[in-house]
Amino acid sequence: MTFIIIDTSTPYYLCIIASDQAIQFSHLEKYPSKEAADLFLTQIFQGLDGLGMGVADLAAIIVTNGPGSLIALRTGLSIAQAMACAHQLPVYVVGSMALYACAMRKPVFMDARCGHFYYYKDFSRQYPDMYPASDIALVQDDCLVAGDCSFDIESQQVLDVKNIAQLHRAAFELIKSIKPVLASEVSGFYLKPAVSE
Repeated sequence: MTFIIIDTSTPYYLCIIASDQAIQFSHLEKYPSKEAADLFLTQIFQGLDGLGMGVADLAAIIVTNGPGSLIALRTGLSIAQAMACAHQLPVYVVGSMALYACAMRKPVFMDARCGHFYYYKDFSRQYPDMYPASDIALVQDDCLVAGDCSFDIESQQVLDVKNIAQLHRAAFELIKSIKPVLASEVSGFYLKPAVSE
């Protein structure tokens, strides 16, 4: 059974086409924001075409639903919903930070904007906790950063080509404990926009 994994929670858009045993295609790229949706969708279809497959050949869709920026998340969620609706595919929805933490076995940090941050360190939950900037001391030195960051943190970016195999494994590990949803039930966990002063 072949699944597609879609993550657009950060400026780095990720697509993996795989079975639970092997990756058949993967692509990770930071796209210009105005062209991101078109370029990412094109990449997905090129990946499927290269495998001699179409969306109808997929068994299910795994999509992350944030936290993340409104436009980026809506891109991935809309693609997943359209594919699922058109071909009656089940959709597994996982929190992006749960995916990253499960993949790398480390806590994950994400800038939530407005002087707050998300920090995921509880591997038994789907979503992270949000903290004010004044609680930055809670963040461990060995955490990974997801997406762009305005905080002064020395850390490795979680979305990297060398981490694709771990992200693939983690996605299949996470869906063992959740049920698929209908395309109409897919929704995002959006970052709060920055407040101008």
